[in-house]
Order: sequence, then structure tokens, then C-alpha cells
Amino acid sequence: MAAPINPSDIGFLKGYYSEHGLYDIEYPSVPGWEGSGIVVYNGGGLLGWRVMGQRVAFVRRLHNETEMKYGGCY
Repeated sequence: MAAPINPSDIGFLKGYYSEHGLYDIEYPSVPGWEGSGIVVYNGGGLLGWRVMGQRVAFVRRLHNETEMKYGGCY
């Protein structure tokens, strides 16, 4: 398994996006703009079994176009 660190994540950690007014990031905050993996657990539900073992990709959720308030992918 590998976990790359994107240059944008380094900029995030250094505060570049907040300093330059690109995004309003509340600290402390978890870094990571996007991620991928394989589903190893699900929360149940009628079709929860269908996602087991599936490859997935996801991105960090934006509160609106300029606010990142819902944690990162690391």
C-alpha cells in the first residue's frame, strides 16, 4: 500500500491557502485533499454488502466554495 503526499497538501500544511485567501481553513485541521482505497467495512443498510472489497476514490468536502471545514483524508 502507498500513500502519496501531493504538493497541494504541503501547501496546506504550511498555511499557503489561508494566507493567500484561497480557502478559509479552520485549524486544527486534518490534511489531505483526496484519497483512495478498498472498502473493508460498511455501516450496514440494505445494500451495504455490495460495497465490500470495492475500490473507491473520494475528495475532501467543502462547506461552500471557499471553506474547508469537514476534515481531510489522512
